[in-house]
Amino acid sequence: MYSERVIHKFNPKVKQNSVTNLKDSANKSPDPYYILRGHNSYINSVVFDRWNPNILYSGSGDGELRIWDIQEKKCLESYPMAHRDSRGILSMQSIKLSNGQSHLVTQGRDGTIKLWRCTESQLTLVETLETSSISLAKCSTFVASLGGTNQEGTPDINSSANLLAMASDELPSNVDLWDLNTKEVVVKCKPTNPSLLGVCMSLKLFSNPDSGHLNLLSGYENGSIVLWDIRQPDKLLYTNKIHEEPVLAMDISGNKVVSGGGDTLLCQFSITKSEDQTSNDDSFEILNKYQLPNQGISEIKIRPDKKIIATAGWDHRVRIFNFKKHTPLAILKYHEESVYTIDFNTNNILASASKDMRIALWSIYNDNNTK
Repeated sequence: MYSERVIHKFNPKVKQNSVTNLKDSANKSPDPYYILRGHNSYINSVVFDRWNPNILYSGSGDGELRIWDIQEKKCLESYPMAHRDSRGILSMQSIKLSNGQSHLVTQGRDGTIKLWRCTESQLTLVETLETSSISLAKCSTFVASLGGTNQEGTPDINSSANLLAMASDELPSNVDLWDLNTKEVVVKCKPTNPSLLGVCMSLKLFSNPDSGHLNLLSGYENGSIVLWDIRQPDKLLYTNKIHEEPVLAMDISGNKVVSGGGDTLLCQFSITKSEDQTSNDDSFEILNKYQLPNQGISEIKIRPDKKIIATAGWDHRVRIFNFKKHTPLAILKYHEESVYTIDFNTNNILASASKDMRIALWSIYNDNNTK
């Protein structure tokens, strides 16, 4: 059983019935300004290149990886067998490694992680990690001046590394941290009662703004979200059963987190610092809860300017919220099937992709109205 000191309920300062119910507005929703077509299977992941906002990568269920130029509105290159088509591509992330080179990380349902070097309009495969993990949890990368290992075998804050977190192949509740330089597992996060949490369904590596240490958020099948300090991977800092269904999506900015999953709840909470690690107060402070009209959120993204939040819904909708004011702004209704993935570029363009095999491009709330 978990010890009582790491089991936390909703913050008592927030009333349990303080949930905002959201219903689809009768008003006409904004339209996408362009639709990209070309995939022959559902699209699991889209991600913009972090250093060229006109480049968009997309990965589909048949294993195809595409590069798009959203300014020219065309596909630049296609890699039909980037991952084995029996499983397809689950997620992608655009990163710049500690050596300064721009790369794309792709995660396949086949248990492999592939690292591609990005050069203009082409990708070159440079590394493949055979992880044997076939979890549905999308991996999370962290690239910074952070890495190496200390005498305990955990990452050292004072050196450089390229880390990737993903659900373990040993036990579905465990999380492994891989060093992309050495292609080895350097940290294993193991919850004390895995049967209570169930399978790990979502992950987010981040630098804690209060401590400066590398932390990990992991969302689980039973609706719990766990906070880890990877210097002490056998110790859960906090855990909170926020959702009633699996936690499928999280994004974080500073110490503010937005989470969603298989239920109808979208939750915003902050990770607050507590001097007393045994205290039950102010670990996760709930800021707002939205009750959505339909269940299911596949992905959540906070825009780079930290003004708005977008959610990808099973109900074919993309919902937009004000990040600072915690208020709903718009419902985007183009897609005909479940929306699986979304991403923003640095120019605040939003891309959404769906089971309907289409990618929609949106330009919304790019003025000062969302301050």
